[in-house]
Amino acid sequence: MARGAIASFLGMLVLACSGCGGGGGSPTQSALTTAATQPDKAPKTLIIMLDGDSTNLGFNPTEVPQIPNQIPNNPAVLMQRDMDAAFGAGRVTIVDKTASGSTLANDISGQNYAGKGTLAERLATVKPDIVLTNSEINDYNNYDLATYKTNLIQWIQFVQAAGARPILQEPNPLCPNNIAKRDDMSFVLAMDQTGNQMGVSVLPNYEAWFPIQNWWETYLQPDCIHPSDAGYASKEQQYFKTLQPIVAAMLQ
Repeated sequence: MARGAIASFLGMLVLACSGCGGGGGSPTQSALTTAATQPDKAPKTLIIMLDGDSTNLGFNPTEVPQIPNQIPNNPAVLMQRDMDAAFGAGRVTIVDKTASGSTLANDISGQNYAGKGTLAERLATVKPDIVLTNSEINDYNNYDLATYKTNLIQWIQFVQAAGARPILQEPNPLCPNNIAKRDDMSFVLAMDQTGNQMGVSVLPNYEAWFPIQNWWETYLQPDCIHPSDAGYASKEQQYFKTLQPIVAAMLQ
């Protein structure tokens, strides 16, 4: 009887161990095999839409007129180059929707905005993750400070309603003789304050050139409004210091 019981026990033990190892593979091995055969998840990408006036387009008044009369190393090209260098080609795409002579009101309504449509239409077409604007220089010529603030708030709200992140860019300064006639600083401060109140990032730039002797001779073209090649490059460097960590966080 004892021998029979032992034999039965050994038989059961053999049956119980028949699934240990061997051809069937363990659950852990199967899981590893499945994980190894799954494709890697595609890295996250972002689209940045660039709005704003001719100083964000890269207008060159000294060239023979053409459409849109952009310098080769214009703001969109410079920003794309920096994004590719920082994050790799294809991670961030810059879409240029700037328009010479534009204001925030033009940007929103699409009137006198180079035939590029209303802000709502551009947002629906481009589907950006971030939208930038530097609009201030032409706004100063057309609107009082209170109206500028109202238009700025409306622009921010339009972008946010489309699910994108608005970011404001301080404009470049004009030549000193123009600065003496205009109070651009009050508009730039209004941009900074509005951004702060609404939780919107502002890329600093306006005062960056002032410590440099005769900065306007290096960074502005003879019209005293539009940056030179060196000026556009300097603006991009200023903007990118603040923009890069924002983009890096959004790419996580």
